[in-house]
This record gives sequence, C-alpha cells and structure tokens, in this order.
Amino acid sequence: DGQMLYDSNTTWNKQEWAVDEIMAKLISEGKIEPCIVVGAFNGDTDRHRDYFPQKPFENLPAAFRDSLLELNRQAERPLFDGPINSDNYLKFLVKELKPYIDAHFSVKTDVDHTFVA
Repeated sequence: DGQMLYDSNTTWNKQEWAVDEIMAKLISEGKIEPCIVVGAFNGDTDRHRDYFPQKPFENLPAAFRDSLLELNRQAERPLFDGPINSDNYLKFLVKELKPYIDAHFSVKTDVDHTFVA
C-alpha cells in the first residue's frame, strides 16, 4: 500500500497516511533517528493475493480455500485475482527491494535498523 503513504492526489480515495509529516515530526522531536520510509506500491487486483499469508491459505480445507477464491471484492471484481502470491511478494521485498535500498542509499543495513510493516 505504498501509494497511500504520502500524497492524497495519487491515491484511489484521495486520502493519505501522512507518513512524511509524521516521520518529520518524530525526527525533529528527537523521538526517532533520521531514517527513510520505502513504500512499495501494491493495490488493485494483486493486493489481497500478495498480502494473504500463503502457507496458512494452502493449509485450509480445499472447499474453504475454493470458497475464498470465489469471493468478490465488489460486484464482478474478485477478491483474489489469481493464485495467492504472498511468498513471492515477501521474496521480492527481502531479496530484491531491501538489497537495492542498501546498495543505493546511505542507510544502516543491520537488523536493528530495518523494519517492515
């Protein structure tokens, strides 16, 4: 949902989460160290496929799994537009995005300075 973090002009509902304003305030008040926030776009048809935990989904009884795959988000718009993909999305974050950020930005790369939400 990275598209929702900063600019209400670019979001589907014209609302933002004001992450830039909140982070700037916390940094200026000395409550957190200077940092960056990376927001990966994820929305529309892939959102639920990428966020729904894949292993628990695969362990559901087949009939219940199938019933979830048949759900609609809105009229004639499926909740899951394809197979659950959260393992691949997590791999993208860990094996592609995080290494890219570490290589191209001046950041502390250790676990104590990394947070995923």
